[in-house]
Amino acid sequence: MQCLRCRFPLDEGAAACPDCGFSLAELDRRFGVVPRHIQEITDGAGLFSSRGRARLARKLHLLHGRFPEVRLSVFSCTAPNRPSREYGFWVFNRCRFHQVGHRLGQCRSLLLLFNRADESVSLTCGYGLESVLHETEVAAILEAGAAEWSRQRYEEGALEVLEALTVALATAGRKRLRGERAATAGRTR
Repeated sequence: MQCLRCRFPLDEGAAACPDCGFSLAELDRRFGVVPRHIQEITDGAGLFSSRGRARLARKLHLLHGRFPEVRLSVFSCTAPNRPSREYGFWVFNRCRFHQVGHRLGQCRSLLLLFNRADESVSLTCGYGLESVLHETEVAAILEAGAAEWSRQRYEEGALEVLEALTVALATAGRKRLRGERAATAGRTR
């Protein structure tokens, strides 16, 4: 785990970054009231049609079926003057998108956040996915939806992101399996 602001390595239970002082409490003061989140797809900004929400829900269902340990939520809002990366981190933690009881790097939840105010998108990953989805993978996953988002086709962009996330998780799973096989083969020699 690392600080969202300065990238300094942190322990999961750290209240603030010992290097730059960044904390969730600072974001609480800055962002105020926690937005309401009621389901896997919360469309506070009205970006998705009912048909689009249904398509996203089906794709989420497939993702969760293939990777049952992973939980992705989609959240849209209109939040001016709130950098999407920090705001996404704050919403992820304060709205409890992660599953209760996940500690010590085991949280495998994700939050795809759309902020209509500044047309930004962020993907926040739980600590249990940081070793699987590095910053470069997260950037590539978000880039998969960028062309659609630039045309204000939010549903299509979100579907592209879900597809890219599925591929990234499958690739990471295959790499882990190959590593486990190699380790087992090394022990049996």
